[in-house]
Amino acid sequence: MLGEMNDTANNDRLRALLHSFVKEVQSSPLYTALCPLLAETPSAVALLAAARPQQRRPNLLLAAMHASLLRDRAHQLAEWYPTVGGFTAPIDSALGSVVAAFVSERTEELRALIAAGATQTNEPGRTAVLLPALAVIADRFESPVAMLDVGTSAGLNLRLDHYQYTYKIGESEVRLGDPSSPVSVLCDASRSTAEIPFDAMRRLEIATREGVDLNPLDVHDEEQTRWLQALVWPDEPARCERLGAALQLARAVPANIRQGDAVEAIADMVKAVPKHVHPVVVTTWVMTYLSPRHRAEFAEVLAGIGRNRPITWLFMEHPLYASELPFPTDARAERADNGTPVVAIDYDQNETARWVATTHGHGTWLAWR
Repeated sequence: MLGEMNDTANNDRLRALLHSFVKEVQSSPLYTALCPLLAETPSAVALLAAARPQQRRPNLLLAAMHASLLRDRAHQLAEWYPTVGGFTAPIDSALGSVVAAFVSERTEELRALIAAGATQTNEPGRTAVLLPALAVIADRFESPVAMLDVGTSAGLNLRLDHYQYTYKIGESEVRLGDPSSPVSVLCDASRSTAEIPFDAMRRLEIATREGVDLNPLDVHDEEQTRWLQALVWPDEPARCERLGAALQLARAVPANIRQGDAVEAIADMVKAVPKHVHPVVVTTWVMTYLSPRHRAEFAEVLAGIGRNRPITWLFMEHPLYASELPFPTDARAERADNGTPVVAIDYDQNETARWVATTHGHGTWLAWR
């Protein structure tokens, strides 16, 4: 009896998560329509319960459905997914019954994907935000930087200086980066209240780069890269195409990526950085997937390292989902619908936290501070 009560309470919580997730996917008409339908499909809610506790999030179920269709689009549900050639509007009344049939017919595949899967950093657009932040840090310490990317997934952030960028500011545009790159990142910087450091960005030198992930993805593995593409919202085919281009570039530009726990690995990663290079630890929407205890431990480890050599922690995280992080007071008060704070914390003589920007979670816009 107690087990049944716990299962019911857990399913009710997951249903509520699916309903509330609509607020986070309002720019995706398909996911806005799918979430309430999945919440009222008991078999779909039960599938989400198969995820590891820290991964029981609606986007994991949505990604599993997308991955299944990317592998085999021979189902009616594909008609609603632009990334596999669909064009039916999400308001179509048939969607509910088609979703229920899809979940029923592909239950075992979806359960396996959810049980093994994880939501991982997958958006190259975030590099448009990391680039100016890294440039300012390099100028501040008058040093080339080492980029240490935590939760690196396939290491796409690590190749940021191999991309081309266009920053829109009102009616004007600023272009920089590699003009021959297959990866083109567009960022609307019109909301900025301070001058973006384009000159510093052009002279930025990344001396070394390394990533760490509990489950690093192999860019040469078709199944793993399909999962990464499945994490992109299916009614944003341009993002999916850019991710494909970033994966193609990653196959040609090697990066040092290790498998491991961030708290355990980061000290060794910093230790390997040459003394004349300034280590910058980067996290982008990663801390929310760590437990509160691990988030606090990670911050403590970085502060401890900083007592022996200067380092900087550059993070794009939100206080609503990672309150244990050392946000500046004004950034801690930021509302979720205003964007994601970007914070740089210098651990040298003093622990100095600076709120350098606010951005969309995918880097589509930037408000440089």
